[in-house]
Amino acid sequence: MSKYAQFNLQAGIFCPAVSGNETGCVTDAAFMYSALHQDVFWGYYLNWGDAALGGAVARALATTARQMYVQIPTRSAGAIDVGGGWNSELVCTFAGAALQACSGRSNGEPTYSTEHPLHLSTMLAGDWLAPVAGACADAAAALGPAMDDPGFRTYFAGDGWWKGAAQSARTLIHGIAVAERCAPD
Repeated sequence: MSKYAQFNLQAGIFCPAVSGNETGCVTDAAFMYSALHQDVFWGYYLNWGDAALGGAVARALATTARQMYVQIPTRSAGAIDVGGGWNSELVCTFAGAALQACSGRSNGEPTYSTEHPLHLSTMLAGDWLAPVAGACADAAAALGPAMDDPGFRTYFAGDGWWKGAAQSARTLIHGIAVAERCAPD
């Protein structure tokens, strides 16, 4: 874990390359981050903490989630648009050990609407670690409508277990718990 924190958690962003992240990186696709990286590191953080890693895990979970919140979803009238076409990855630059900027872009496979509850849950969990005014209520307000997406509902109805549903459900549990503390209604 210490090598991953040293080489891949650059300036609070999960960078996939083993080296070359000193000045910037393009993250893995949003689904890969939310379903795999975030899930593994969230489990590590909750079970063992990260004091031995200088807080690198909590910082990366919070920072990457915050950048996802700002750069991945589309917005309509200032609110997260759960039906919109979302960006699928972050492109981030660093100045030394500091995050300089991130932007979102769509590249390759799109971010499907069935992924939106997963990504909102990732954003909510990150905000729990490092709250930013308004972010929790904004993401919580979008979570219910995102879960009402007909495609998302098929994740859990009729076809039985499959990998994407299991990965989404693991993160969704954390997102719902956080959303309950800041839900706007």
